[in-house]
Amino acid sequence: MGGGSWIVQEGYLLCRHDKPAANAPTNGSATRPPHWKPPLSGSKDLKELYVVLAMNRKMEFFDASDAATRSRVDSAYIQGFCGWDGDGLLKVDAYGLELKVERNARSRMYLAAFNRVDLEKWCRGFMAVLDPQSAAGEEVRRERRKVKKEEKRLQEEREEKIRKWKEKKAKMLQEEQDRLLAREEEINNMTPLERVDGLGNTHDIQGNLAAILAVQKKEATPPAGVSSDEDVSSDSDSDDGTSFFGQSHKIEATSPKNSSPRYTGAGGAGPNVVVLYTSSALRNEGKKSVGVFTFTLQFGTMEHSFSFTYSEFEETHTRLSSAFSGGPLPKFPSKHRLRNNTKPENMQKRAQEFRLYLQQLVAVPGMLSSERFQFEYHIDGAFARALANDQGSNKIVSNGAQTNGRPPRNSDPESDSDTSIDTPKPIPRQKRPESTASITPLEE
Repeated sequence: MGGGSWIVQEGYLLCRHDKPAANAPTNGSATRPPHWKPPLSGSKDLKELYVVLAMNRKMEFFDASDAATRSRVDSAYIQGFCGWDGDGLLKVDAYGLELKVERNARSRMYLAAFNRVDLEKWCRGFMAVLDPQSAAGEEVRRERRKVKKEEKRLQEEREEKIRKWKEKKAKMLQEEQDRLLAREEEINNMTPLERVDGLGNTHDIQGNLAAILAVQKKEATPPAGVSSDEDVSSDSDSDDGTSFFGQSHKIEATSPKNSSPRYTGAGGAGPNVVVLYTSSALRNEGKKSVGVFTFTLQFGTMEHSFSFTYSEFEETHTRLSSAFSGGPLPKFPSKHRLRNNTKPENMQKRAQEFRLYLQQLVAVPGMLSSERFQFEYHIDGAFARALANDQGSNKIVSNGAQTNGRPPRNSDPESDSDTSIDTPKPIPRQKRPESTASITPLEE
């Protein structure tokens, strides 16, 4: 029974079982005629089956050749074989073999090949499994070694292809990672005018930068009621008045939306609210980590803190844009898709971007008093009432300053056009009507 279970021969054969009771005589010569042959009626029992012969002498019979769909009909271990011409029982192109199988000493199995070449192959296979030391057995083992070498070669080729594919994939991933890192480094080294925004183009960035520079310039400019050495000339009093009032008229014509966050809030002269960056942390959302940023709104001695992720900030900005009608909102920070926004240094950059955005947002006229803004940023209680109270008082002061077309009278005393540069003392109240008279022609 040794020799392994690898296949020696397989193919289609015509098969018929000889039942011991009816058709097969015993081994004794008295019960079988001298020239006994199978009956002619047995030709109807021939059935075409797919036969597989293994080296351990096992024969299996299937109804089809496809290993995935076939079903086994019978199986037996071969004990011996001999020729069987059939004497007219077989087809014209069929050649028979009589097998002795292990299941029953009396049972016989009749096989028929379709041509002489197949018959010789099956005979060689039977000899190889019955006598492995024979020439047929040696030949079959040599073929088996060749088959194993070929299978080994094909397996090595497949493994080599898989190895090369993995190396190529790893190289492509490394190149893509290097490219993204180089691009990130390039973006970090760009100036604001060179950086391409993820939500716009360079023109949008230039416009946004121009607005930021205008705000910074406004912050550096003194209020309308305060003059500096550069604004006042010592050549003549008439030149002083012309230069000063020309500048005051220019500031008055400026739109409130471009004014400084430090001096402008809701209603054009809103509360002085400062945005402070508090902290940042990572939050796990499934397999992904996102940054959570905490900021504080400071109004006098009162504070209000809130924490949002980038996506939450973006959704809040979208809802504010659609609900707020007091003017355009500042531009929202870019996504920066090509950099890892969970790195500590990048989170610090992102936090500064949000702080600048929030500082510009609270400087939008009417924003702090907007119910939508207070709802989105969870502002309620004493903080909201303080903003509302300060808003009401700022409206009165702002309206009083705009009726005369000039700043309030409690500005710096040096703002009067009749004041000399060399005189550090404030002008007495008796001289203010002269200043008012000098303003009158410009208002007309």
